[in-house]
Amino acid sequence: RARAAAAMASSHVGRVVSRSPLRFLWLAPAGLCFGLGTWQYYRREDKIETIERRTSSLKQPPVAFKYLEDCYAYRPYVVEGEFEHEKEVMFRSRSPPVTFRDSAFSDFDSATGKLLVTPFKATSGLRMLVIRGWVPHGDAKDFSITRPAGTIRLRGVVRDSEPAQSFVPQNDPVRDFWIRLDSSEVGKHVGLRDRESTRFFEVLGGAAAERDDALAGRRVHRFHYPVPRTRDDMLAFYVTPEKHMLYMATWYGLSLGLALIARHKVL
Repeated sequence: RARAAAAMASSHVGRVVSRSPLRFLWLAPAGLCFGLGTWQYYRREDKIETIERRTSSLKQPPVAFKYLEDCYAYRPYVVEGEFEHEKEVMFRSRSPPVTFRDSAFSDFDSATGKLLVTPFKATSGLRMLVIRGWVPHGDAKDFSITRPAGTIRLRGVVRDSEPAQSFVPQNDPVRDFWIRLDSSEVGKHVGLRDRESTRFFEVLGGAAAERDDALAGRRVHRFHYPVPRTRDDMLAFYVTPEKHMLYMATWYGLSLGLALIARHKVL
C-alpha cells in the first residue's frame, strides 16, 4: 500500500508540473528563432531596396559638384581642385576593393590594408574630405602612392560616415589611430569647417576590366596606389540578399524544430 501511495503521489506531482503555466516557456526558443527569421526577411528586403537605389544612382551621368548637403548619395559628380597631401589620413584594417582583389591579385583574398583620405580644396574655395582609395600594408618603399600636384579633376560620389558600433575601437586622433570613417572627426582633425565635413567624397574608379588590362604583367609592389572602388565594388555587400535568405531559412527551420519539441512538452 505504501508503494502504491507513493506512485500515485508522484504521478499527481507530474501532472501538476505538466499543467503549470511554466510549461509554456518551452515555446520561447521557438518564438525567438521565428523572430530572428523574420528580422532576416526584412533585412533582405532593405538590402534589395538599397542595391536597386544605389544602382540607379550610379548609372546617372556625372554632374558638377556644388555643396555636400545638396548632393545625392552615390550619384556621380565631378569637381576640380587641389589635394592637401600634408594632411592625409590613413584608416586601418581595410580590405581591398572586391573587383581588384578577385580579378587582379588573388593573393589579396585575406589581406587588409588602409584607406587613404585626403583633404581637397575645390576651385570654388570649398574644402572637403576625399576618399582616394585603398593602399596595402607594408613599407612605403615597397610600393608607390601617387600624390598629384596642382589642379586636377575628380569623378566620384558622395557618401555618409560609417555608423558607430560597440565592438569597433574608437578613433584616436592624438595617436593618429583611425578605424571608423567619421567625417566630422576627421574634418575637425584637419581643420575643416563643420559644413565641409558632413560627408565624404569618394573617388570613383574606372571599370574593373580596364584596370586589369593596365595591370597585366605587373607585380603588386610595382602598381601605383591608392586603388579606388569601382561601381561594381560599391554594389558589392558582404551580406548579400542570398545570404539573408539562407539565414532566414536557417532560423525558420530551427523555429519549426523547437516548436515540435515544445508541442511534445506542453501537450
